[in-house]
Amino acid sequence: MQYAGPVRVASLLLLTACWSSSSPPPPPEPIQNVTPRGPAELEPLPVHTVWRGFYECAQGRTAVQLTLDLDTDGSAKAIFDFGPHPDNPDLPAGSYRLIGTSREDGPKLAITLVPDRWISQPPGYEMVGLTAATGSRRLRLRGQISNPACTTFDVQRKP
Repeated sequence: MQYAGPVRVASLLLLTACWSSSSPPPPPEPIQNVTPRGPAELEPLPVHTVWRGFYECAQGRTAVQLTLDLDTDGSAKAIFDFGPHPDNPDLPAGSYRLIGTSREDGPKLAITLVPDRWISQPPGYEMVGLTAATGSRRLRLRGQISNPACTTFDVQRKP
């Protein structure tokens, strides 16, 4: 699969691949702020969305693409594609599926995802879950990865 711009990203499930290592990950850097483009950004989040950004785990900063599908009953499914990041270009690519729940929290959306199954597993990697929430404009999704060797993830919704 190809990543956006200089980053190659495999199709992704909301962020949960972590390399097993005792090395602590570097602190996360903020993603560039998104400027509102109009009223369409305040509408409900589409049922199918694609998010791109990065996450932090023992292997260092890793590019990620999260493909998220939401159902009206509050269930959620995702594909987490991960791979090399410009700050960490020698990482392998991989992907897996996640399942979980979503809930409206005023103008924000909160999600919780747990690993389901591998699509493509690189050696030494394991699946992890996550919790996250959007901002009020639902253009950015940020949260925590449920693994002690990991910290945060930060992705932006693609049009």
